[in-house]
Formats: sequence, C-alpha cells, structure tokens
Amino acid sequence: MKMRKPSKTEIPNYWLNPFSLLGVPPRFDKDGKYLAIENQEEMFRAILLEKISDIIMGKERKIEIPEGVRKELAKWRPTPLERARGLEKRLNLPENIRIYYKDESVSPSSTHKSNAAVPQAYYAVEEGLDAVYTIGQRGGNWFEAFFRAFSGKISSLRAYWVAGIGEERERQMHRIGEWQKKYAGVEVRLCPDEMTRAGIKALSEYQGKIVGKNVATAQAIEWMLDSSEKAKVIQGCSTIELFQTIIGEEASNQLAVEGIKPDIIVGCGGGSSTVGMAYPFIYDKWNSGGELNGLRVIAVEDERCSPLSLLFPQNVPFEYTGNYLPQMLAYLLPEHNLSTKIRASGVSGRLSHEVGSWMRMRGFIEPYVISEETALNAQLIFQESEGITVYPETAYAVAGTIDLAQKYQRDKIPATILFCLTGGKKSNLFNW
Repeated sequence: MKMRKPSKTEIPNYWLNPFSLLGVPPRFDKDGKYLAIENQEEMFRAILLEKISDIIMGKERKIEIPEGVRKELAKWRPTPLERARGLEKRLNLPENIRIYYKDESVSPSSTHKSNAAVPQAYYAVEEGLDAVYTIGQRGGNWFEAFFRAFSGKISSLRAYWVAGIGEERERQMHRIGEWQKKYAGVEVRLCPDEMTRAGIKALSEYQGKIVGKNVATAQAIEWMLDSSEKAKVIQGCSTIELFQTIIGEEASNQLAVEGIKPDIIVGCGGGSSTVGMAYPFIYDKWNSGGELNGLRVIAVEDERCSPLSLLFPQNVPFEYTGNYLPQMLAYLLPEHNLSTKIRASGVSGRLSHEVGSWMRMRGFIEPYVISEETALNAQLIFQESEGITVYPETAYAVAGTIDLAQKYQRDKIPATILFCLTGGKKSNLFNW
C-alpha cells in the first residue's frame, strides 16, 4: 500500500467564490419574473445559512477560511496530488502525456464531501442553530460527511434521503440504523413519505418510482419550517462549490512546485467536484488574460443522463427549488430519462447544478459523454494500476481521463491531464 507523502504546500487561506467572477446568474420567482438581488437574498436567508446566502449573492471574491475550519481541515489536508504512473504504464502512454489526480479519498468520509460539511458545521454553530436539515441522493456519501462534521456541535441532525427500490431501499434502512447508533440526534426519513405536503403529492404522482432530489428538498424545507427550532437547511451540493475550490487551489500550488500546468481538467459531471477542481485554474487564467488560453475543463456524464449536453438551459420549474427558493436557469433533462438505472447516483440527476450550468453557459465547461460500461471498466483498470477502488461517480472522471489520454496519444499531442478522485478506498490489488 502507498504511504502518504508529506505535502510541500499548505492549506489555502481563502476559498474562491465562483459567482464573483462569473456574475450572479438570473433567478426568478414562481411566476417566472426576474427577481431583484435584494429579493433573492431575502428568500435564501429564510432557508439557508447566512454565510451561504452571502456566497450565492457573489458579494466576496475571496472568502477567508476561519482558523477553526482550517484546523479541522488540516486533519487530512492538503490531500495528495499523485502522478498516475501505474495508469500511464497500463495505457502505454508516451512520457509527454501525463496524468495527475487529486486524492480526496483520504478525508474522514473517504470523499470530497467533507470539504463542504466541515465549514457549514462551523457557520451553523456561529449562527446559533438548534437543528439542521439536509437532503441527499441515493448514494448517501453526503450524509456520512454531514453527520461526522455536525455531530456534537448541533443537537438535532435531520435529513431526507431519496429512497431506492427493493434491495437498495433495504441497504438504506441498514445505513440509517448505523448512523443513528453512531451519531447523536440523527433522524433520517426516506423520500417520499406522508410527513409533508410535498411528500403526499409525490406519492400520488410517482406511485412507487424513484423521485427526484427536488422532492427531498421540498420535504426537508417543509419539515424545517414546521418546527419551532432555530434551524436552517444545509446543502451538500449546488451552491457550496466555493468550499470545494480548496481542491483546485491546493492542486495548483502543488503542481506549481514542480513547474507544471494542466492542459485538461476532468471531473464527474457539472457538480461541486468539477467546479471545485477547475475554478481556481479558470480564475487564475481569466484574471491574467481574460481567456482560458487553451485550458479545457471536461465534465463527464453518462450517455443516458447528460443534462450538460443539451444545447440550451431552461428556467427550472419552481418545484425544483422546493417551492421556496428562487427559480434558476439550468440544464434539465425531460422526465422520461433513465437516470434511476445508473449505479453512480452522482451522475444520475436530471438537473445540472446551478454553478456548473452557469459555467457551461459561459463556455468554461465542455460536456463529455460515456457509457456506464466504460466507467465500470475504467474503475477496474484504475484499481489494478493505482491500487484504489474509486467510487462509481469517480469512475466517470477516470474513464474520461483515459479516453482523452488515448485520443491525445493517437493525435500525437502532448498533454497534462488532471482529474479529481472524489472518493474511494485503498485496494488490495496493486499490480505495478
């Protein structure tokens, strides 16, 4: 097994706010009318942490990382930046095509999710909250990071989890039982249920099918608003990409020590890991020359579920913001897509995240579509060559990286490719 090497760099002092450079995207009320900034802020502050509302409004370009957060992050950060020499050898790549990955699997939750959970726990305590509510998709990785970060700091930890069907639902029930034993104050409900108006409506409309994350969002917000506690909804994605920029900042500093700059950055979909890895590089290039100067940012999605591949965004239905938050422009697939059959829940959503959508609209991100079979094969190749079993979402980034490396090899174009290893575990297989 690999030993973790000491980093030559330090944890960054600041997060970078994507909205400050990209501009605050247009948002709308339930009737589709444009919302003024002050009205948006009022709606966000009623539901989300005050600090999150400030971020969404794009008020600050750089946000200082509080010392208490840096101390907690320092338990595993800076995370390793590794050159994938085993994978390069397996692919028989020439020396002028190099692959690097930022290994976020070393966090307490074995994923990049802890980067977002820890600071939100800090701000929740600072705001004096009694309870926090959150939502999650079928994979459940966010909950592990959420409970770890908030346990012992906030007394009530409540969540709605998008329910699977059959064996998947049984596994969810088992994990809920484990969390409730391990962490105090935990209550997790499977979505949809009859405990809220949104849940009752979804039960009648979906009739046993897997619902979207929008239903869980609506249920969590209703649950929170119906309580008498001082509470807010905590997010694991979409508007907290800022906290993930620590990944790209560290990677940039680590590569700079070696005098290296990436030509291609690869991520899983248009979510927080892709934005978090890529945005600091975009920020530096855009600030220095007002253009990306050849840098490519690739968002890998499943061929059955690729919202970023759509030509145009649309005004997302009000229900997708829980019927309480502003509507937004984003890339949204039609209702009949097959996303629920994809094993990687992080790439199975119909809706692309707001920041990822905004970056795609601005020309900063390119969609890249592959099959699930290709992703699963890449997962095995990476396990055998690098000794890490990556999670299904990460396998898409690995597969995109392999595809691009081989394409550049065929075209005889040198390239340095960087991708974010969002989650995984060390493997017993290590064949190089």
